[in-house]
Amino acid sequence: MSTSAFWRILRFGSFEANVQAGELRKQGLKIKLQDQPFQILIMLLERPGEVVTRQEIHRKLWPADTFVDFDHGLNNAVNRLRDALGDSAEKPRFIETLPKKGYRFIGDVTGQAPLEEVVSPSTTIEQVIETGPIEQKSAAKPYVPGTTLIFSFALAIAVIGYLGWRQIRDDVSRKITQCWRSYRSKTSVATQTKATSAMALRSK
Repeated sequence: MSTSAFWRILRFGSFEANVQAGELRKQGLKIKLQDQPFQILIMLLERPGEVVTRQEIHRKLWPADTFVDFDHGLNNAVNRLRDALGDSAEKPRFIETLPKKGYRFIGDVTGQAPLEEVVSPSTTIEQVIETGPIEQKSAAKPYVPGTTLIFSFALAIAVIGYLGWRQIRDDVSRKITQCWRSYRSKTSVATQTKATSAMALRSK
């Protein structure tokens, strides 16, 4: 049974391996361990009871373009790991050697992960579905009832005012025109009367 990839602290015996920090501790005290032995330990801890083949370790820790004696390098890394754990190939407590195949972790492993990281994909999808519309609603501007009615009423008042102003303007213009015509008519009559009177005086 594989240990979940969400685990960040893997515990076995009196040891704990912090996957993220790349640290091995025993009863809280840090144990010096190089990167390659630590990576081999993590590969074994993530699959307790299963065989981790030499080819898998080769692909992960020694890229294809790396020209080294892989067998010698792997044996040295496993020996350093066993020294750090106080383990042995003859009487293994943690790491068992399977000749020409690989290695297997034979101890019990427990894991611990931060709560925010232990989230199932289905839960994540549900959270996205549930929070999406809520965020959109909060970001949208609130609808104010009656806005359209108020705008229509204001527009109607403006139109009525404009039409009333035009009516008043036309009435005033009409009255001014009438007064002007009346004035001109009276002026014309007075002028004609004066002219007639003058002609009458001359004829006498």
